[in-house]
Amino acid sequence: MAIFELKSDLPLKTQEKIDYLEAIDSAKRTTAQASFLTALTPYLTNAVLSVDASGNIVAASGLTVPTGYSGFAKNATFVKTDASTNGLYTNTGTTSVAAWDLVDQASTSNITDKAVTSAKLADTIDFDGKVLQLDELTPVNAVASSSLLTVAGKPSEANTVSLGGKTYKFRAVIGDGVAATGTITTDETLVANGATVLIGTTTYTYKTALTAEPVAYEVLIGGNYTEMLNNLAAAINGGAGGGSTYSTGTVAHPLVTAGAVHNGAFTVTAKTVGFAGNIDVTSSDAHLYWGAGTLIGGIDAAVANDVLIGESAETAIDNLVLAITAGEGAGTNYANGTTVNALATAVKASAATMTATNKIKGVIGDDTAIAASGEDLSWAEDATELSGGGNGTVGVKNQIVADDTNLYMCTATNTIADANWKKLVLQSL
Repeated sequence: MAIFELKSDLPLKTQEKIDYLEAIDSAKRTTAQASFLTALTPYLTNAVLSVDASGNIVAASGLTVPTGYSGFAKNATFVKTDASTNGLYTNTGTTSVAAWDLVDQASTSNITDKAVTSAKLADTIDFDGKVLQLDELTPVNAVASSSLLTVAGKPSEANTVSLGGKTYKFRAVIGDGVAATGTITTDETLVANGATVLIGTTTYTYKTALTAEPVAYEVLIGGNYTEMLNNLAAAINGGAGGGSTYSTGTVAHPLVTAGAVHNGAFTVTAKTVGFAGNIDVTSSDAHLYWGAGTLIGGIDAAVANDVLIGESAETAIDNLVLAITAGEGAGTNYANGTTVNALATAVKASAATMTATNKIKGVIGDDTAIAASGEDLSWAEDATELSGGGNGTVGVKNQIVADDTNLYMCTATNTIADANWKKLVLQSL
């Protein structure tokens, strides 16, 4: 004999899978996920509203009238929830084999005294001492997982915030990137024989005369400081003078180019934009010197999920929220190509804080990963996942339950990820 299908009768793992899939927007479910739920439709749509002392069902609802099912009390009611008109049925069968009549089609043979009169239909209902009893339950609405990010100070270049599988990188500039540069200058005095200039991992050695057996990366000092600089620039570029002003076997520097000599100096520029161009540079002779120990100013081109630091910690928070939500300012406040975060949203909580909240309510959000790098960035309690999510109580539209203090009504179908329960506080008469 068929038994009324209920989700609670399924294996726990199946119930958990159902809860997970129902929390996903139906338009985003895969074909396999949708088919899984469709195959279990009775388990997902049936509901027992009340039972009697013997455990027989007194009231239930669902999409399919459970004809021939066992476990329904005599005169039990069933609501067909997808009925276009009247969908209320009563069990005229037995607890072993249910048979159902529409209430508005009940025949006199199904009325206890076998007599239906206009007077009786017009009369008030007498419960004759019977009590209408609601299920005792304290339902809850689903709560989304969340966490608070604190930005204690202006973030530094390349500090990061991770949320829901995306990593947002703070950047001083949002744009096409900048190539690193550095200037080498002479005090107009020739360097000593054997003086060296290092650019990245390439060392150039100044010589009063090039070695007869060519040694790569030797540079002729020349007769004056202008020649000395021009010969070095030619060696860096692999330009004219190979074998005469600089040694045979010297090839153009792979990372930089040298500019024209002007007023006892020339500029070296990285061939590509980015931080990688900020390479080491040194000179062993005091008469030839760099402005810094590295090329400077190299900045990576912005990529998706890069966020402009701005003028302050508060500006950084504003721009991070815009990036997470794909708000206004793409290409300015955050990099082009950044898309809305699929798992979480964010709002500015204060001038120094931001609240991130999982988009799907329920404990599923407690698995959403978070992280931060940089001394001024931290999630509350150094958390690595969002927290505080709570599943809602499953319910059907118009379901009413009660506890000692409140009367509750489900205003729409409620899954573990919904918040459709309303309450009415009970007061003393």
